Amino acid sequence: MKKRKAMSKRQKKLLGKKILEYFFSHPYANSTKEMEKKFNVHNVFIRKTISKELERRLSNTDRMRKL
Repeated sequence: MKKRKAMSKRQKKLLGKKILEYFFSHPYANSTKEMEKKFNVHNVFIRKTISKELERRLSNTDRMRKL
């Protein structure tokens, strides 16, 4: 594997949005290995990005249920 260049915060944020969009729009091809190849990032970044988004959605759902 090639060494990846360090990303700025803005680049990480934009890439995170692309990863989430891909994850939710391609349910048949959203394994971390496929996304790792497509976006050229480490699978830890992909897993953390997806888990943060799912936690955010869960907390938002819980908050809406309590209303």
